[in-house]
Amino acid sequence: MLRALTPHYKAVHMLGFSMGGYGAFRFAMAANATYVLAVSPQFSIHPDVVPFDKRFRSDAQGFDRSLGDLTRVPRPDLQGVILVDPFRPLDLINAQMLTTAFPRVRVARLAFGGHPATRLIARAGKSGVVQRAALDTPPRPAQIIAAHRAARASDAKYHAAVAARLLTR
Repeated sequence: MLRALTPHYKAVHMLGFSMGGYGAFRFAMAANATYVLAVSPQFSIHPDVVPFDKRFRSDAQGFDRSLGDLTRVPRPDLQGVILVDPFRPLDLINAQMLTTAFPRVRVARLAFGGHPATRLIARAGKSGVVQRAALDTPPRPAQIIAAHRAARASDAKYHAAVAARLLTR
């Protein structure tokens, strides 16, 4: 279906959050996508592929490892950005796995952004910056990072997360 919808477009951009980010990578080949912006995406939810990530075990029932394997649908020319909170280790590992499979995709870190990493931006009412950046050719994280930095100053949850992290040190 995606293959039939996209041949008339000069460029196809994919945007997804969490499992939707996985979907953006999974269906990039079928959609003939050139660009992706993914926020805290998973590399997989299959227990054999990501045995360390137990967050989505209940969702993985019936998940076909072979059909869901991102390395089976490579798109080596896919460019873009993965937004991730580096203080969410499982999200960071998934992002690193994705950049191995998609070498032209880069990681942008949004510290204490949560899952998905743009929660702080959403609380500030600036979610539109993510959608606008997804339309850039190629997507660039500069405006998103700037919105994240601006939102930090007055966000109590951000300050609480930083304080909690400092107390563990």
